[in-house]
Order: sequence, then C-alpha cells, then structure tokens
Amino acid sequence: MSYNKLTRVPGSIGELESLRELNLSHNKIIYLPSEVGRLDRLRTLDVNSNCLLGLPSAIFSQSGCLSLRTVDMSANQIDELPDSIGNLSNLKSLNIGQNQVKYLPSSMKRLSLVESLNYGENPWIQSLPSSATGKAYGTNALHVIYTLAL
Repeated sequence: MSYNKLTRVPGSIGELESLRELNLSHNKIIYLPSEVGRLDRLRTLDVNSNCLLGLPSAIFSQSGCLSLRTVDMSANQIDELPDSIGNLSNLKSLNIGQNQVKYLPSSMKRLSLVESLNYGENPWIQSLPSSATGKAYGTNALHVIYTLAL
C-alpha cells in the first residue's frame, strides 16, 4: 500500500464551520488556502513540519480565527509573521521555531495570554533597530518576547 502526503489543502476546508482543531503536521504542504480564515471556532492549528512559506493573513484578520489558543507552525520555511498576529487575543501557545523568521511584529506585545512561546532556531538579525513598520529586530525582538512573558 502506498502512502501519499498532502501537498495542498482543499479550498473547501472553510466550510467546516464547527472545526475546533486542525492538524496538518508532517506533510508537504506549501500553502494554506485563505478559506482557513473562515474557521472562526478553530482553537488549535498545527501545521508543523511542512514546507509553508507563510500563513494566510485571513487567519489573523479581525474576522479570522480569533478563537485560536494554540498555533504550531514550527519546522517550515516561514520568514515573516504578519503584523495582524496581534489580533489573536486568546492565543496561549505559539511555536515558530525552526523557520526563517528574522524579526517579530511589535503587535505581538498585545498577546497578553501567551504562556508558551518557542522561537528557537530562527536566523535573528542582531544589528537592526525596530523599524517604523512595526518590525522588531535583534534586541528589540527580545523585548517583544520579554513583554509577552510578563
């Protein structure tokens, strides 16, 4: 029997309105459709160990997955987190380890309920200050993380 891993998520996934947990880990998914952002009851999103370059901004929008409590996007190729990640006011656990993230959006300071944050094994840029775009680099990124820990 052959076993094939997913390389894409069907666009009809947005029709699963009552879905509370979505685990797509350990596949070869390159992107998630923006329809995932319609899963407004989703509490857990696990997309670790894929080939994702990013997540659709619809997930983090004001009409997106604001019920999310746990997000694991580790072990992908993600290089940027959207500024709108700060909209996930119910988020308690975030794993962005083993990606290509170079900075953290300053909006992460609004994630006051976060109890667990894994950001290891990313190529942090150490010499750049916070920019006017709301991106926190180097030691300023550490300040964002410290703020979350309070």
